[in-house]
Amino acid sequence: QKNLDSTQDSTQNSKLASKKNSTSNSENLLKFVLEKLEDIKAKEIIVLDIKGQTSLVDYMVIATGTSTQHVKSIAQNLWTEAKKAHLDTLGHEGVELGEWALVDLNDVLVHVMIAQARAYYELEKLWSVDSNAVLNISPISNITQRRNTQNSKDSQAD
Repeated sequence: QKNLDSTQDSTQNSKLASKKNSTSNSENLLKFVLEKLEDIKAKEIIVLDIKGQTSLVDYMVIATGTSTQHVKSIAQNLWTEAKKAHLDTLGHEGVELGEWALVDLNDVLVHVMIAQARAYYELEKLWSVDSNAVLNISPISNITQRRNTQNSKDSQAD
């Protein structure tokens, strides 16, 4: 019985260490992504911690490009830099059109959109069921400001 208990404890400790290491890796990846987005002047960068909402990714990053060409450049630069750094790159889509590009880096999913697409789809609203999930707003986006204004109006109407 003692051997069984110690084996179970060892397995649990291994799983906890693995999860802790995974969290550390996803946080380092998130830092990498934010640096690359800032380097190429992405706007309205928001990070959503969605670990509790899906098992697919830990963080979702949403950023705005000033034009379709800027969206293309941001997404392509992030993809290229991730490849150079030998990161786990799962795929990218929408780069050709430039209205909405998606870069999947396994634990971090990055959406880069033109302002009109971002306002239309409101991904922040879709994924932010908890206001504590928004980790970083740099600078505060118009969408977030508009959503807060709408929430205030809704509260006053009640």
